[in-house]
Amino acid sequence: MNLGVRLGTTNAVLAEQFKLAMNFWQRVLDLDWHIDNTDNCAIQLVDGERSLFNAAPDTIVARAQFPDRSGFEGWIVFNPAVTLSRVELYRISVHEIGHMLGLPHNTNTASLMYGLDLEDSEDLDSSDLALLASRHKMRIDSVQEPVKLTKVR
Repeated sequence: MNLGVRLGTTNAVLAEQFKLAMNFWQRVLDLDWHIDNTDNCAIQLVDGERSLFNAAPDTIVARAQFPDRSGFEGWIVFNPAVTLSRVELYRISVHEIGHMLGLPHNTNTASLMYGLDLEDSEDLDSSDLALLASRHKMRIDSVQEPVKLTKVR
């Protein structure tokens, strides 16, 4: 899989952490990615409009479109009203890209795909990996062993 990614955000720190998150996924999946600033990109990171977060404007920090939903355009948005650290931007980017790859929320609090960003959510667990393997070609050798999040500073 070769994905074009548009980094249409004004937040340079978010753009850098998003690139690192794409590199994380490149380690897990048979995936290559490149910057694509055209309308033909597969994923676009954009600054979110406040209206996308009306339900909880100060608690929802990011949203991604699920690829199986109608009107799919491949966007991931971050809430401009919420200030996040570099580590939070990275972890949430990994999580939101996971949704784009077809992963739902996971009930395991240790999973990166858990519904909330918790400090102890540091890996893709075997259920995340099994679902990914059913949809995508993997680069990792086993779906039984959790894949740890790469640390960032």
